[in-house]
Amino acid sequence: LQTVSVSNYEYKTAAATTSATASATRSSTTTSTTNTTTTGEPLSDADKQLMEEYTKYALMAIGAVIALKVLASSMMSILVVLLPLLYLYGLSTCPPIETFDAKKELKRVLRGHHLPDTHPQKPKGVLEEWTARLTATVTTELATLPGYSVEMMPLGGAAVWTNMQVPTANLQCYWLGANHRWYYVGSRDLEATTGTTSSRSSTT
Repeated sequence: LQTVSVSNYEYKTAAATTSATASATRSSTTTSTTNTTTTGEPLSDADKQLMEEYTKYALMAIGAVIALKVLASSMMSILVVLLPLLYLYGLSTCPPIETFDAKKELKRVLRGHHLPDTHPQKPKGVLEEWTARLTATVTTELATLPGYSVEMMPLGGAAVWTNMQVPTANLQCYWLGANHRWYYVGSRDLEATTGTTSSRSSTT
């Protein structure tokens, strides 16, 4: 019985020794793996410079986004303040509907008053201007003699959108009344029986 007891003790001791050895081996392997993982080749100068460039660009992008957000917020605040002021200014400077002279405005359009100086159809010199005025006057009187229509649409009291149709001249013109004036917007041909239209460009 004593011999068996000693053998069991020796067996337990050997098992404990084996377990401790295995644990130490695993720990050493883990430490070695960790060291191998964390210990690599040092970054070269080119890699360091590349990382610095990427970092700089990232910071610049973040700064640009922040600046845009601040600018958008500032612009919105300015618009909130300016829009009521602009509306009040429009209310005080909107020309009365009665001041729109359809024939006078049509003459100005026909003689090219609203065209820029570089436009080829802009009259050059005194003789051409006088001829253009005379032609526009005669054309306007003949075109409006059978009749014409003028439609006006107030825009909140701050401006007036005006639409003039002259069927005889196959012409439709637009003006915007604001700031004590009637601004010529543009004109186009009235729709023909074929349903086609053509536009006329001009500048105010």
